Amino acid sequence: QRMAESDEVINSIPMDIVRRTVRINPTSDFLHFLITVFDEEIVGRLVEEYMIGVTKAGDAVFYQIDKDGRCRTGKVMKYNRKTGHRIKYGSVKTPITWVHSLLKQQGVLPKEWELKQCLFGEHLLQKYPDKTVCLVEAEKTAIICSGFMPEYVWVAVGGKSQLGDKVEVLAGRTILAIPDVDAQESWMEKIKE
Repeated sequence: QRMAESDEVINSIPMDIVRRTVRINPTSDFLHFLITVFDEEIVGRLVEEYMIGVTKAGDAVFYQIDKDGRCRTGKVMKYNRKTGHRIKYGSVKTPITWVHSLLKQQGVLPKEWELKQCLFGEHLLQKYPDKTVCLVEAEKTAIICSGFMPEYVWVAVGGKSQLGDKVEVLAGRTILAIPDVDAQESWMEKIKE
């Protein structure tokens, strides 16, 4: 789908594709880890609110759904079901796969489809207009923190270098920015901008 946001075109992934992958699945390593931390009711809420998807291989899919309910993409990552850490092979983390790239390869999306990312959890801003927003780096961090502290809206930029235009959607909100320790200095500089 293509929708205009001001003058620019925002491409999106059909929500029926997203909904087919959002489920409590015992083969999901990430969800298996979450169940060791939270009870099933909390995990169910987290899956539903953040629209956490599961691939056939048991990988987690973190969808970026914008404030207007459009799915911009999904980040597919492998996790260790016992520790909750991303899986590494040697010193290299497994590569991240993107749903829009997979759908383009399969011919579901046209080749000219272009990604414009948004915050992970951005769609929750509309649902909780009065809650303070906590901005973190990783999707996993936002999900786990939401499990422990649901009185906030937890959103993620998707990586320490991803703090940028995506945060404009937070204008007018009370925000707590919580970078990982190794990104504190760079985030402070970006926030000043």
